[in-house]
Amino acid sequence: MAATTPDPPPQLIESFFSNLDEQNSLLTKYTDLYKTLIDNFTNLQKSLDEKSQTLDSNLQTLDSNLTQTLDSLQKREDSLPELLDSLSTAVESRKNVAISEATKPIPDESESISEKLSWVCGRMDPTLLVKFLLVKRREASTLRLKMSAALSECVDAERFVVDAVRDFVQMKREKRVGMTDFRWACSMAVGSMFPPENLKEGKVGMAGLSRVFSKKAVERAEAVLREWKEVADNEAAEGEGSGGCGMWHSEAAMFIEVVLGFGLVEMFDREFYKKLIVEFCGRRVMAKLAVPIFGDEIADLIEELVKDGKEIETIYFAFESGLTEKFQPVSLLKTALRKSKKNCVNILKKGHNSSAATDEANNTEMISIKAIIKCVEDHKIEEQFPIESLRKRLAVLEKDKADKKGATVRYSKRTGGARPSGTPHSRPAKRSSPYPTFARRDHAPQSRLNPASMYPSPYTYPSQTTYDTGLAPSTYPPSYGGSHIPTSTPAPPTHVDQYYGVPGGGTGNAGNTSSYGSEVGYASYDYGATVAPAYHPPAYP
Repeated sequence: MAATTPDPPPQLIESFFSNLDEQNSLLTKYTDLYKTLIDNFTNLQKSLDEKSQTLDSNLQTLDSNLTQTLDSLQKREDSLPELLDSLSTAVESRKNVAISEATKPIPDESESISEKLSWVCGRMDPTLLVKFLLVKRREASTLRLKMSAALSECVDAERFVVDAVRDFVQMKREKRVGMTDFRWACSMAVGSMFPPENLKEGKVGMAGLSRVFSKKAVERAEAVLREWKEVADNEAAEGEGSGGCGMWHSEAAMFIEVVLGFGLVEMFDREFYKKLIVEFCGRRVMAKLAVPIFGDEIADLIEELVKDGKEIETIYFAFESGLTEKFQPVSLLKTALRKSKKNCVNILKKGHNSSAATDEANNTEMISIKAIIKCVEDHKIEEQFPIESLRKRLAVLEKDKADKKGATVRYSKRTGGARPSGTPHSRPAKRSSPYPTFARRDHAPQSRLNPASMYPSPYTYPSQTTYDTGLAPSTYPPSYGGSHIPTSTPAPPTHVDQYYGVPGGGTGNAGNTSSYGSEVGYASYDYGATVAPAYHPPAYP
């Protein structure tokens, strides 16, 4: 009988297969890990090979550049004697030019203004330049055209201009007389040396020639700018200047031109430039100067102008920075026009439609219309924003103003005194008197209106039976016009106020005057008969 092998227990078989599965799983895991390591080492080898090739290439380039640099240095060293000779010749030439300019006689009146300006600049005397510019101030347009060429002939133009600015800052610190004229002259010199159009394009140097200034010249300009800023801060603390900046319009533009011209924008923070430009944004040059300072951030500056209600200035900034799609000119112009109308209505309302309020409203509207028309013409957008109705309205306002001025002049010639244009008619102080107003009393007979019998002495009336206030007759002191002995009875004044918005309309408030030195026919005038002018909105859109 054959022997039989007993079957293994089921638990042993299950344990065997379980162990086999674990071994298979580990083997698969190790195989995957090995493949990952092989891939990593392969990529690392490739990266090392590429970097090695790049390093070899860079070494070759470095060797080549080193060779070229050494060759260039050798050539420059070989050319030094020749360069020194040429520089010596140039220095000697400029020295001779300076000596000749210094010894050159003062130009006479027959010579042109450009020759005179060149002679002044050749002297390298900032005070002399300022005096010359002030003497020739009426020819400012010609001076601006010739100034750049005259400065280019200076031995050291940048030092010349910086010295002029330094003298102005010193005068500003000491608060000397004549600072306004000196500021204007310095502004012209700086603007000619650093034209705003070139500064906008990022050209640093004299007249946009991308001239690199010497380190000493830049340091001089930096010292002057720091002193200038310090003086301006002191004046701002004292409440001087405009907008708390301690500077005025032309001065602020000149400051930024010097900063950009010498490439010293990083001297001051952006907030200072922003405050300066926003305060004096009315100067068109500011739109050009803001572009190189703020660059891509100029949109934030324009947003602030919009918030401040400076629509016209915003349009100039938008065109200079190329952001007309974001800040649409037509929409801004319509807003400016609506504000102008609203301002005029508010002026009339606060002034109770008086003659002075009417004049002020007319002047305000004229200024606004002129600014809008100029803006549209400068940017050639008449097709998008027609201005023909604005031109007609401006012509009406100017005609009314001219007619009123002519009436005032004629009245002044007859009465010997003039009432300031735009001021309300003065009225005499009210007195407590039992008698009716002067205009409501019985008129005196014509025989009593003879000047010889009516004014035997200055302001001494022959009789007090008609109008007796209880005061003794006396003459007015000289402060009320001096001696008053009229030779004839003047006619009532012909000054007629105009309605605001209606050409040729009378206000009914004519004949009143603030000149105490003339007698007019008071019997025909009633102070209580003033008719308030009406405001009619203009017809333009």
